[in-house]
Amino acid sequence: MVSSRRDHLVDTALALFMRDGFHATGIDRILEHAGVAKMTLYNHFKSKDELILAALRLRDERLLVWFTAAVETRAENPRGPLPAPFRAPHDWTHAP
Repeated sequence: MVSSRRDHLVDTALALFMRDGFHATGIDRILEHAGVAKMTLYNHFKSKDELILAALRLRDERLLVWFTAAVETRAENPRGPLPAPFRAPHDWTHAP
C-alpha cells in the first residue's frame, strides 16, 4: 500500500506540474489534491526537487510506452517501418 500512495502522489504531482508548471505548483497543493499528509510526502521524497524528478521519470516512462506502441502500430502500414518513428512524435505533439 505504501508504494501505491507514492505512485498516487507522483501521478497527482505530474498532473499538476503539467497543468500549472513546476514553480507555480506548491507542495501544499499537491498534498491537497493527492489527499495525503505532509509526512507521507517526506517519507518518500526528501524535497520537492525529488518529487519533480519522480514525476519527470513517470512522464518519460509514459512517453516511451506510447512511442513504442505508436511506432509498432505505424510499422504495420504498407509504407513500412522507417517513417513511423518520425510520424509518432508529430502525433504526440498534436494530440488534443
